Amino acid sequence: MPAEHYFSRSTIQPPGRLAEYDPPLSFDRSVACIGEALEQRAITRGQAGITMGLLEHGGIVQFPGGLGIDYDRVFKNTFDTPAAMPAIRELAQQVSDLGVNVLVAPEHSAIIPAAMLGGLLEVPVIKVKKNGPTVRPGFVSAQVDSYTGGERDTLTLDTRGILSAIPHLGGARAIAVDEIIDTGAMTQAVHSLVGQLREAGVSIELAGAVALMEKTYTGAGQAIRQTLGVPVFSGIGIDDIGLNPVPWIKISGINQALTFQSSYDPHR
Repeated sequence: MPAEHYFSRSTIQPPGRLAEYDPPLSFDRSVACIGEALEQRAITRGQAGITMGLLEHGGIVQFPGGLGIDYDRVFKNTFDTPAAMPAIRELAQQVSDLGVNVLVAPEHSAIIPAAMLGGLLEVPVIKVKKNGPTVRPGFVSAQVDSYTGGERDTLTLDTRGILSAIPHLGGARAIAVDEIIDTGAMTQAVHSLVGQLREAGVSIELAGAVALMEKTYTGAGQAIRQTLGVPVFSGIGIDDIGLNPVPWIKISGINQALTFQSSYDPHR
């Protein structure tokens, strides 16, 4: 695998500035904070939906790539469609003027939000396969470090999937869709795949990136905007997270640090 097609995920620990916020340190108070922020129009209904989903079924956990968010029962193994739908509608409105006619999404967690967004935009979704066969005619590939598992994942994209759509599109303007932007490595890898397709003569360009969640404290979204030159749209911004004295999360637009309904239990 050429070095230019490998993207490492650097460990970026959250700032952990709990003392700077007004921590409610209880789930009930956190729910009230979301309602107050929504009433004051500090957050949107989409942001409130994702935040409530995380607080009800998520948590904070130490991954090999650093401290992160447990959203297995919200937007991964179980996908909370009602929690995500308002944000998906808002994201569809935000990207509606980009002239996008295809979405590109890595399996597995990004496929459902991509399909929801594609349905609203009425555009096809091209799946990026993870850890499938790489030596095939017409396939392009890139590698990215897994934040949650610690291993290196190989991403492959079948040129035929894009080519089957292009005759109807006259050229593809794509959006990279993911469930979360943490270090930005996954979006960079998708950008590499699109670039390899273009070098192979496929008429395609990356017009933007969309995610349900964005870790704003890592600066990854801003780096994508600057280095890749594409806009980034996210359902919520995550400014900070921590484990002490209880698992907590700071969401953009809400002044308080919020706490979860239950602490993380790997055996639940």
